[in-house]
Amino acid sequence: MKNIKFSNFPPDLNPEDNIYIDAIKDIEPDLYKKRNIHFYGCYPKIKFIQKAPAYLFSKISNIGMVSWLNNQQGIVEPENINDFNIWVTFENRRPPHQFFDLTISFDIDDYQGTNLYFPLIFQYMNVKSSNNNYSKHSISPYQATQKRIIPDRILFNKKKFMVSFINNPHPTRLRAQNQLSKIGSIAEYGRSVNNYAKDKILTTEEFWFSLCFENDLYPGYVTEKALEAWLGWSIPLYWGSDANNILNQNALINLANFPSMEDFADFVSNLYKDKDKMIEILNQPILNKEFKYQNLVEFISAGLRKKFDS
Repeated sequence: MKNIKFSNFPPDLNPEDNIYIDAIKDIEPDLYKKRNIHFYGCYPKIKFIQKAPAYLFSKISNIGMVSWLNNQQGIVEPENINDFNIWVTFENRRPPHQFFDLTISFDIDDYQGTNLYFPLIFQYMNVKSSNNNYSKHSISPYQATQKRIIPDRILFNKKKFMVSFINNPHPTRLRAQNQLSKIGSIAEYGRSVNNYAKDKILTTEEFWFSLCFENDLYPGYVTEKALEAWLGWSIPLYWGSDANNILNQNALINLANFPSMEDFADFVSNLYKDKDKMIEILNQPILNKEFKYQNLVEFISAGLRKKFDS
């Protein structure tokens, strides 16, 4: 679709095959076929030949990660105000509403219909519930709202206490890991320890708990971290502010709900002694709420109508 352009997105987004392209295709053709639609990500405004090395450097270096994160606001003004401009963030960044027709973000406020709350946890799932090449996990939001039963083969292999995957060595993560290490041995993976798991989900299946803290404690900032711990049949040890009540609090342990790190660790320690309770938590659905694909389609459609039909 030559009239649709993507700028400032991470290298793994295929501009010809993604959830946003699909949503555009499901809008009435008269609304979009003669319009230039430009999606802007929140990543650095640099050419691909510069972006790829910067992105890779962020994966192997703490300095690179900090530099990458600090530049992820991306541009705050579109190239052409006459295009239909949509700003999208996969990070905890505030949308630049002044110059864009629509924004897609972690903000739960709809800003009078111009912002869609579409947190990363849903973007890692198959929200369209049909075969595609871009969903990182095949599970749909609906399936994640359903109770499950831990398979015998998984339960048999649950021999270890906790796993952590840490690319960004956030101080709160490191402090929690130090406190929890008093309970049992922790297997560490990620760029920060230069130890990579071949398959994150399969690796997690051996452990009762998985440390999956968000990068920020901001209302509505909910990424894939708790989901992937849950997909690995572990109890998510979480830290986040789920202001929209997406996550099932019975399926995880959230540090943000405890008065102190010590109280959080004490709770985990006592839970680790109760196998039946741990199994009960593992069988819980991870989501309270679904994200409806049609909401994305209708959001973009309404924005187009407002700009070009008014």
